[in-house]
Amino acid sequence: MGHFLGLYHPHEDALGDGKEYVNGSNCSSAGDFLCDTPADPNLLYYTDDNCQYVGTLTDPLGDAYQPDVENIMSYSGCAETLFSPQQTRRMNYYLLTYMSEFSCDGSSLGDTAYLMLYTAIEPSPSIMSCGVPQAVQASITNFGQAGITANFGAALLDTDGDFLAWIDTLSGPATLNSGFYFPSLYFTLSNPGFPPGDYQIGIFYRKDGTANWLPIEEGGYDNTLPIEMTCGIPCQAPSAPELAAFGYSHIQVQWPELPSVTEYQTRQRKVGATTWVNGNWTTEPTTHWDNLTPCTDYEIQVQARCGTQTTGFSPSLLFTTEGCGDPYCYSYGSSWDDWIQKVEFGGFKHTSGNDYGYSN
Repeated sequence: MGHFLGLYHPHEDALGDGKEYVNGSNCSSAGDFLCDTPADPNLLYYTDDNCQYVGTLTDPLGDAYQPDVENIMSYSGCAETLFSPQQTRRMNYYLLTYMSEFSCDGSSLGDTAYLMLYTAIEPSPSIMSCGVPQAVQASITNFGQAGITANFGAALLDTDGDFLAWIDTLSGPATLNSGFYFPSLYFTLSNPGFPPGDYQIGIFYRKDGTANWLPIEEGGYDNTLPIEMTCGIPCQAPSAPELAAFGYSHIQVQWPELPSVTEYQTRQRKVGATTWVNGNWTTEPTTHWDNLTPCTDYEIQVQARCGTQTTGFSPSLLFTTEGCGDPYCYSYGSSWDDWIQKVEFGGFKHTSGNDYGYSN
């Protein structure tokens, strides 16, 4: 069945670039030419009675195979029950493109229309924002044996798939005959005003003369597309960070926590330097830097990220590390994290803690 609908075996090595690599770097030009089926060494004789891969084979790069024994196109010989999403889409394409060449007449579908997605749902932009028009594009095909006259619409759903509101419905019913498709249906919303959060978009139809809206069948493409809403609270950078603590070689800074922000990142440099040193992203509105130089002027800034949107950096906080005027050489480093807590020698015991490296 798989070959009849355009599928190859994931262990195929006679086409394209030959064997697919485990790391997937040549997945589109080797094996079965699909990137969601793992590289496969040919599972014949390499599965046990529990349908587990027991081989120790490696690909041409020396990486050990981790095949999917449940994929129908594998040679595991057991538990072959699954097609991957990309395999499903390829089969759907072959059905739609070459249906007229099939020997069967499709009568098993009955004398009814059968609507399904012909391409993936495409939102623009990918994140909905307040006041920014939202567009949704989808292609729909009628794979059934009868034409249909229907209305079409795109709806906003919550994360459980429950209906919240219409993004748009197309004016007037349209007729889609058997074997034909609408290549581009556009749904637009001029001014989204929903609360910030995670949502889904779904495509629906209502047969002319009926009251119920029904979801378009997926046909290899998800009909519940996740989308993020940042409406109402724009992503903005925090104000300049504030000092929470500092010493000879460390600083801790903080800033007000902002709504809709998912992560923060700081950067610092010596005053007058041209290159910044970037810190790690953090979900907390505070961070610290260590291994700084004593008695040195620094500046530090912070930026924010809201989902996939990143702001610019804030104004600089200027500060000077301790140690100016001390009559001795500095002892410093990453003492913020590591130090000698206590020394014991015979009967002598001394506990000092951090003290920036000066004790013990």
